[in-house]
Amino acid sequence: MTLTKRPGQLLIVEDDPDLRETLEDYFSLAGYAVTTTALAQGFRALLDRQDFDLILLDLNLPDGDGLKLLRDLRRVSTVPALVITGRRDQESRLSALELEADDFINKPFVLRELALRVRNCLSRYHHIPDERLSQLGRWLFYPRQQCLRLATRADAPDAPEIVMLTAGETVCLRTLLGAQGRLVTSPQLLAALETTLGQAEAESLPVMMSRLRQKLRLTLADINLNPIENIPRQGYRIRLPLWESPTP
Repeated sequence: MTLTKRPGQLLIVEDDPDLRETLEDYFSLAGYAVTTTALAQGFRALLDRQDFDLILLDLNLPDGDGLKLLRDLRRVSTVPALVITGRRDQESRLSALELEADDFINKPFVLRELALRVRNCLSRYHHIPDERLSQLGRWLFYPRQQCLRLATRADAPDAPEIVMLTAGETVCLRTLLGAQGRLVTSPQLLAALETTLGQAEAESLPVMMSRLRQKLRLTLADINLNPIENIPRQGYRIRLPLWESPTP
């Protein structure tokens, strides 16, 4: 199996539906492309038709043992695998490491710790290129450079060529774009900030979002229209179709 050239493709193999949904939402909002399955059979089928950058693998599955899946995986691939399990016996941990699991975490766990382990696994195995750009009118969003750049000056000769964003503003904007117009709650934005930056303060989020909305307002021809909608006591969302992905 050949690894994809664009890291961030996660496969989550977990039979607990609540935990599986929580992990899918958490990592999706953090900017990862997430695929999930509850079964060993689903794991094998997905590996046959799709490449992944990291696998989060539960050991106790209703139709198979995760250690056997890990053994089968290592016969065909070196893709990083992070074992997630409720097993606390030393033998299971040693067996997973002998089968070349890249990391091991016991349930219950803190989401932030898991996110850091995922990030570390990916950074050890992959060079992460720039993310796909998004476009707002005449402006392009560069997540890794933390800025908005003017695509053309022909229709905006007096506009600044670049609007710089802070790391927190970049994470929030990327998270909102990933939600594709759906509501992103304040706790979800804080989780994305913790995942990427390792810290987040609830009290600072409204200030950060106000500053980001002000910067984005400057990029629009109509300064009274803002692409980020503030929904009181709930969260924020990107107004569509203002944001769109440029044609490759």
